[in-house]
Amino acid sequence: MNRKTTIILAFAILGFAKVNAQNVGVGIAAPTAKLHVNQTAGVDAILVDHAGAAGNSVELVPTNTANTSSVLFIANATSGAGINNVMAHTASTASSIISNNQGLGVGLDVLQANAGATQPALQVVQNGTGNFSRGVDLYMDAANVAAGYTLFHQGTGVGMYVDMSNAANASTGYDLRHAGTGRGVYVDLSEATNASTGTALYHAGTGRASFMSLTNAANAATGSALYHSGTGVGGEIGILNTANTSMIYSLFHDGLGRGEQIVLSNAANTDMGLGVFHSGDGTGQYITMSNTAATRNSLGLIVNYNGTGGGAGGGGNAVEVQHYGNNGNAVDVFMGNPTVAAGPANTTSEYAVLSVSHMATGTSPTPGLVKTAISASNNSADPTILVNNNGTADGSGVEVYITPVVAANQAAAIYSQSADAGGGEGIGVFGFGGDLGVVGSTNGGNNLGLFSNTDFAAVGTKAFMIDHPLDPENKTLRHFCIESDEVLNMYRGVIELGANGQAIVELPDYFDAININPSYQLTAIGTATQPYVLSEIANNQFVVAGAPNTKVSWTVHAQRNDPTIQYYQSKIDNYTTNVRMKRPHEIGKYYTPEAYGKTKEYGILYNAGREKNYLERGAIVKQQRAVTAGELNSVSREKHDKKEAAAKQEMRSNKTRTAETVTKR
Repeated sequence: MNRKTTIILAFAILGFAKVNAQNVGVGIAAPTAKLHVNQTAGVDAILVDHAGAAGNSVELVPTNTANTSSVLFIANATSGAGINNVMAHTASTASSIISNNQGLGVGLDVLQANAGATQPALQVVQNGTGNFSRGVDLYMDAANVAAGYTLFHQGTGVGMYVDMSNAANASTGYDLRHAGTGRGVYVDLSEATNASTGTALYHAGTGRASFMSLTNAANAATGSALYHSGTGVGGEIGILNTANTSMIYSLFHDGLGRGEQIVLSNAANTDMGLGVFHSGDGTGQYITMSNTAATRNSLGLIVNYNGTGGGAGGGGNAVEVQHYGNNGNAVDVFMGNPTVAAGPANTTSEYAVLSVSHMATGTSPTPGLVKTAISASNNSADPTILVNNNGTADGSGVEVYITPVVAANQAAAIYSQSADAGGGEGIGVFGFGGDLGVVGSTNGGNNLGLFSNTDFAAVGTKAFMIDHPLDPENKTLRHFCIESDEVLNMYRGVIELGANGQAIVELPDYFDAININPSYQLTAIGTATQPYVLSEIANNQFVVAGAPNTKVSWTVHAQRNDPTIQYYQSKIDNYTTNVRMKRPHEIGKYYTPEAYGKTKEYGILYNAGREKNYLERGAIVKQQRAVTAGELNSVSREKHDKKEAAAKQEMRSNKTRTAETVTKR
């Protein structure tokens, strides 16, 4: 277009507009601005069609720095949008609106003045699906100490609401990356009567609900701290999907500190320190210590309980296990891996599987309480304590060692009592051995290896067994007791008759006190003349007569009649009755059924439950089951490492993308 044509066009425009003091009006008689357009028709008031390859469509450049008015002011009285910006070029990567504020004022100020407004003050609708298609980006200079995002809300509505309704959207709902030294997120609900949730996160997808990663190795701050001064729950996690096999809470700690610490410092608190309520078929709690180089000071679990309260039951229990199920043991303790065969390949530990110590001394003065290291009770017909030693060496089933201090107290290494109030027929100690059933020994005192406080009986013989005096290295020698149908004492000796053919036999001074009904046996030595009893026992002596100046071997048997035997005869048994009828529950049974062609089940001392436990002792041990980490419905360490590496890679990628975006701008 040449200069002449431009001048003609300008005058043609002015023909429709009235020039008034340098103001130009279009569709208005009295313009109040340099260019005043009044459009009453249903078309655009101003339309700028910029078809050039460069240049802005509209450029406003106010140059007076003292001017405090807006560069662009829109007073919209219609029901339409104040500004409607459409980016029609779908391949364009330029920003829809750029606000480059080089001053000190607000970059973008949105004022919703109508108190009755129900629409957002600022709305961003982002329909893009690309990796960089974010709703809003905020970039703060490294030297900027101001808040990145500030929301002041004095109403009763939601402070901030994020709704991502696209179920296929795999993007992060809210992503905050803070490389500075300030807080990442700070929530302060200072109104004491506020009953609303401080932070609520609802996640209906398949990703993490919350993820925190503190990657600075020098950071000594707490990963997550919750301080609750009210009466509500400190922290609560609810996994409501009954088909969910993921963990409720997973803690991975690669440092040197504690994995978890719970401190309940209120002395008036009567609630639990840690409660695990598990209604499923899984493990209530699992602890694994995998450091093979751990020292003795490394402990899987410590319970330090200082309760010393009084009352009938004293203080509380340090550990209590309540098992309400019908299967499984209440407690399983293993030294080594029970899924691996016993031996050096399993473990070479020289420590006890279970060590229990009670540091109190003396006898408990409180009725119903005892200072025992272990207390066991049972209400079934099965053993209260069952011990199986499956070792191939000569290990004992139970070994008990005590060191009595006061001899008069008669401290027992093992004390057993099996009798009810009516004097039942329980067995105090039952011993069965492949070689020796019961072995007793002593190192002093009465020097009795075995002692019975009442009668002593044996189905077999009663004997002594010693090293053979002629071949002690290769042989033993046994002698047996002479049995009798009476309770007898025997005394013997050899006397020499005098010139008158008589001699007085002196018996022990207690003979008359413990014996009645004596009988005599005399044997002449060196002569055929038969000796005889000249006078019977009186005052603990009797007189023998025979050939003068000869020897006589004498033996006296007498019926035992001391106060002890008299007591037991009146209370327990009649020792003059040799044949006793078997009691009703013994009829048809034998002490030695095999001797009469019967099986062992006919034995009077046969116990079917004890026999069952003996035959199934291996299976009983196999009931113990160690839960391995692989059996738990948990994230394995390998999966954790992969997820952690993926999270770090995601953070690095996001940082790279952020840097690229800043560079483009």
